[in-house]
Amino acid sequence: MKRIFALALLLLLAGAVQAQGRVSVELIGLEGELHSNALALLSLYRNRDHPRLSDGRIRTLHRRAPDEIRAALEPFGHYHVEVEGTLEQQEDGHWRARYLVAPGPRLTLGEVDIRLTGAGADDPELQRTRDALTLRPGTPLDHRDHDQARRQLLRTATERGYLDAHFTERELHIDLNRHEARSTLHLETGPRYHFGPLTFHTDVLHHALLERFSPVAEGDPYEGRRLLDLQSALHDSDYFSDVIIEPDHEAAVDQAVPIDITLMPARWQRYTAGIGYGTDTGARLGLGWEHRRLNRRGHRFRFDSQFNEIGHSFATRYRVPIGNPRTDEIDYSLARRHERLDRGDLTTTTAAIGHTNLRGGWRKNSALSLMQERFRLGSEEAQTSRLLMPSYGLSRTWARQRTRPDHGLHLGVQLRGASESLLSDTSFLQGRGELRWIRSLPGDGRLLLRGEAGSSLVSDFHELPASVRFFAGGDQSVRGYAYRSLGPSNAAGDVIGGRHLLVGSAEYEHPLAGKWSAALFYDIGNAIDRLDDPLRRGAGVGLRWQSPVGPVRIDMASALDEPGRPWRLHLRIGPDL
Repeated sequence: MKRIFALALLLLLAGAVQAQGRVSVELIGLEGELHSNALALLSLYRNRDHPRLSDGRIRTLHRRAPDEIRAALEPFGHYHVEVEGTLEQQEDGHWRARYLVAPGPRLTLGEVDIRLTGAGADDPELQRTRDALTLRPGTPLDHRDHDQARRQLLRTATERGYLDAHFTERELHIDLNRHEARSTLHLETGPRYHFGPLTFHTDVLHHALLERFSPVAEGDPYEGRRLLDLQSALHDSDYFSDVIIEPDHEAAVDQAVPIDITLMPARWQRYTAGIGYGTDTGARLGLGWEHRRLNRRGHRFRFDSQFNEIGHSFATRYRVPIGNPRTDEIDYSLARRHERLDRGDLTTTTAAIGHTNLRGGWRKNSALSLMQERFRLGSEEAQTSRLLMPSYGLSRTWARQRTRPDHGLHLGVQLRGASESLLSDTSFLQGRGELRWIRSLPGDGRLLLRGEAGSSLVSDFHELPASVRFFAGGDQSVRGYAYRSLGPSNAAGDVIGGRHLLVGSAEYEHPLAGKWSAALFYDIGNAIDRLDDPLRRGAGVGLRWQSPVGPVRIDMASALDEPGRPWRLHLRIGPDL
């Protein structure tokens, strides 16, 4: 009995093995997406490795293949397809299927009938979407163009608040006798909905503040894009870890859509720490702490400290959102900084109130600062100066990307001053401007230009604190010279700073491999008292490594106007703009 059972089992296994014949499928006459789509819809190809694919099943799928190939080519406008197929079994039991395909000429698109009716018939966005569609009479037929046009029209209508939009006619008619197709899309938009009440689900901030974040107000025409803007504004506020916005279309009354906004608060404390190195400052350590929500009015407090080889600083900021909290805030600050110079030092204490405003990409900063500074330059005696300084700054950056832009521009200007009649030890007016410009060049190279200029009108220059005077030299000034080592000197040869500043730089950067690139640069500039005072020049070569926070720059620069043209190493980390 056991022998009979074993023999039967062997026969069954042999039959199973025989049924597992493999099939090779070859399509001749098709290329690209025609070939890919035909294979994807070919049942014999999809089942070629199926473990239970029998000889009979192979023949059945082979007979289906011509119709499947024709169906696969119809979406591309080929309706006169000829297929000649052969199926052969090899000596080893494997099968070989070959299909010679002649796709024939493509149908063309004849009449294109696209109509907008209803309240949105004159909507400019819908009209722009309609006019930009790729459906054009006389073009080769592609079913995807018709489907994409249908989706784009309906998506735009929904985004614009026509939530009941639907097609009264939606057809792609094929006329084989005329060898053309007709596309018909008639969209009835229905009424346009508007925003209903906005409900914020959170208790960490007053709803009045949250509503000021919103580009959406109850009664405004419904637009899906504005909900995305609201989500971004709330998330970027740094008050929340997650923002979920849910329009309740089903609960709409008189075309008013209620908006539910669920806000998950971020942790109220944040600690920061960072280390770095620059040849201007040496090794540095930064530590910070922030309280993101002091109260339900959204006030914040931040403390920052930095320690480096030439000094240290401490700063506190109390920030109050006003107006549109995305773009406007008042901040109160208190800071103390001590810096050791090459021959001298300065200690500055500043209390300030400032207003920051962002409009149209331009950042505007206005402030009133009370500064007390004790400074000593070279062999001169230490001085103490007090200034009450109003200031105004304006800046903007244009860039395709911030980490390594191939095209970009940064502009910045600042104006500040003081008067002896208003709590200050001296009177002065000072302006400063900066420009950075980047352009890509053939061969993936980049040209980086930098310019900086400043000028002071001052009644008694020697009463002007060191931090308000102009100096040049260093990583971000004229390379090849030490930090703040360029400027007018006193009788003992100590650099004491100048009334004016002129700095220019040109740099060419060329990629090497991976994230590495090489650079050639030429810098010129100086801090001066007279516009005809000589400028200093520096030139050299550098390496760049693209890090997540911006390029790491390693430069070797020669001071061209110093005896022997000595070389100096410069190292800096940070964005180009």
